[in-house]
Amino acid sequence: MSFLKKTVGKAVADIIPGMGKLGFDGSLGKIFVTSGTGVVGYRVAMSLMEAGHRDVRVGVWRGERDAGAGKENRLFVDNIVYKLREKGAEVVDFDWTDPMCFDGVLKDVKTVVCSLPHMEAHQDAFVGFLVACKERKIEHFVKISFLHNDEYRKNVPLAHFHNICDELLEQAPKNSRI
Repeated sequence: MSFLKKTVGKAVADIIPGMGKLGFDGSLGKIFVTSGTGVVGYRVAMSLMEAGHRDVRVGVWRGERDAGAGKENRLFVDNIVYKLREKGAEVVDFDWTDPMCFDGVLKDVKTVVCSLPHMEAHQDAFVGFLVACKERKIEHFVKISFLHNDEYRKNVPLAHFHNICDELLEQAPKNSRI
């Protein structure tokens, strides 16, 4: 019997030892999830709310999309915003390339879950956002990462893009908030 057949209908906590204690953690405070219209950001935000977090702010970008389901389709973003709000999220406009929006999206935030889209000038945008988080004393910073996965680093452009940002995070002292 395959692994997938054994796990159908089971929670992650039933499959992976030690995962049973995952769930709501009130110490995370207000959580800001970047890239709420992306595959990862959207799913993370929805999962946080399903786990019991009620103070979730989600950043969405309403600009033109280069590819994917949302290309030239404003209804794509409107639909995602509707679903997030229906679940209880506070949805805010977020543009990686506009540091002026960082103050508003990070106000009263204790935890950031960061998923980066592939974009021009990603290094500058990430560094600017990371500095803004540090200045606001964000306590928890979680970034989706390909760190230390050499196969992807060498062969997948998006992984290379993420690794540049990961290397910046590696430079932080081990006892730093970020």
